[in-house]
Amino acid sequence: MIGLFKQRNPILWLALLLYAVAVKWIYFTWPQSVAATPTGGHLFKPILEFFAGEKDSSLQLRFIGLLLNLVQAFQLNGLINRNKMMGAATYLPALSYLTLSSFFSQWNDFTSWSLVLCLLLWIFQGQFKLYQTPQSRGAVYNRCLIWGLLPLLEPAALPFVLWGLIGIWVMRPFRWPEFWIVLMGLITPYYFMMIWNYWNGVGEWYRVVPSLRLYYPHIGEARWFVAMGMLLAIPTLVGMGQVQSNLRKMLIPVRKGWMHWTIWLLLSLLLPFLLPQQYGPGYTAILLPTAAFQACFYYYTGLRIVPLLFFWLELGAVLWLQYGSRIS
Repeated sequence: MIGLFKQRNPILWLALLLYAVAVKWIYFTWPQSVAATPTGGHLFKPILEFFAGEKDSSLQLRFIGLLLNLVQAFQLNGLINRNKMMGAATYLPALSYLTLSSFFSQWNDFTSWSLVLCLLLWIFQGQFKLYQTPQSRGAVYNRCLIWGLLPLLEPAALPFVLWGLIGIWVMRPFRWPEFWIVLMGLITPYYFMMIWNYWNGVGEWYRVVPSLRLYYPHIGEARWFVAMGMLLAIPTLVGMGQVQSNLRKMLIPVRKGWMHWTIWLLLSLLLPFLLPQQYGPGYTAILLPTAAFQACFYYYTGLRIVPLLFFWLELGAVLWLQYGSRIS
């Protein structure tokens, strides 16, 4: 499987679609519970109500969630290939993300994080253009405008505003004129939100900034948590080591791009403390940098049996979580 998707063959997009359907097949038959779906921020609530209607569960929401999950896999793969972050075009990032995101049904729901992650990947692709653009005030303002919208879709996405700000000054030197443009872009959505609330007579119309609470992470059964953590952490850490050892061969924008992924991964580790105990969909933000680094583990590791072993272990864990209860 690793050798197949390591090739650069356009027909593999079809194979990737077939793999996505096969590994997520069971989720196509599970309607998404509307009552159990987190409502997210101010902007996501009307979107959820529009698609869900008055139903208690909906297959339509599930299909939208699965479609956006597939879009994220293609965005991730295109981002890495388009910017030559692995030296050669490959389909391993999408393969890794589709596998990891199939562990739990909540990671395939339509939630606020489905939209947040698509926006983050779209902005990430635009970050590479900042390195070569001398006059980028308009681009910086547009990006900061989107980052300002993220907490309105999902309050727990607030750490990724910090990721975006750091990313601007990773790609470009700090300039005070751009700093004020950054602030204007971040404030703009809240300015119009206050105007909307005031015009519609909303009480406390000025309270538009989402509030966050700290939660104690829900671990569940310790042995399964440790086993799953090691299964994900070992290939990710080895992949980070492989990236580090190949940095000298990469162009400067590519090095900065991998720095973006590292910062994203570190900030994602805060999410278990910002999300309720059973809030599974938000953890998909951790899976995107994990899939990127695991793709490097699959691509660069010289002893081919090692990445194959971990891939089949992950795929076996996915199938066991999906069908194990039926067998036992």
